[in-house]
Amino acid sequence: MVRKKIPPSIQDAVVSSSRRRCCICFGLQRDDSEKTHGQIAHLDRDPDNNDFDNLAWLCLDHHAQYDSTSRQTKGLRIGEVKNYRAELYTRFARWSQEVNSEHLLNFLASRVTDEDIANAVVEEASRAYFYGPDHAIDVLTMSEFRSDMADTILNHLVVLRRCASWGLLTFTIAEVSDPDAEWPNDQPHTIIRVDHGPTCERLVRIIKAWIDEGKYQTQNS
Repeated sequence: MVRKKIPPSIQDAVVSSSRRRCCICFGLQRDDSEKTHGQIAHLDRDPDNNDFDNLAWLCLDHHAQYDSTSRQTKGLRIGEVKNYRAELYTRFARWSQEVNSEHLLNFLASRVTDEDIANAVVEEASRAYFYGPDHAIDVLTMSEFRSDMADTILNHLVVLRRCASWGLLTFTIAEVSDPDAEWPNDQPHTIIRVDHGPTCERLVRIIKAWIDEGKYQTQNS
């Protein structure tokens, strides 16, 4: 009697669902390492039953152990192995979700233009000042910002942090207690030093063009 071959599509589904991990190793020992040298086992021990639910990827040792267990002994039971398989499939189902999330982020990135980003920076800057476009340009161009006024520092930091989260720039903050000639008072002040990415220059050109077109109200309006 010729044994029925497992259809290639079913083989692919079993191997990819398990990620070539043995469900018995995982169920008994929480061993989720790859078992490259494994086989697809028929859980009901009927080699002609190629239903997806009847198949599992097992390492060679566990496959031999499972097939050699008689139905009368207290060896590995079909329901037990199916439970281990379900746990394994659930464990690695997250990988597919992570890939899907990455694909979604790639799609969103491909749809975002410099104009979209520039508008977002202006919107963030406008939350603090009515002259948001000018504030946005300051954030995107000033390599050093100094102030002894807490509100001014905070408003600048809010926009800087948002831009940093978008990968546009990085910055450091330092507190200076001894005033220099530029700050002839006794108040300590804060220095923010910014390293701008190449995108910032393009965004500034866009925002300045919008200002020239009268799209935004500015500090000099």
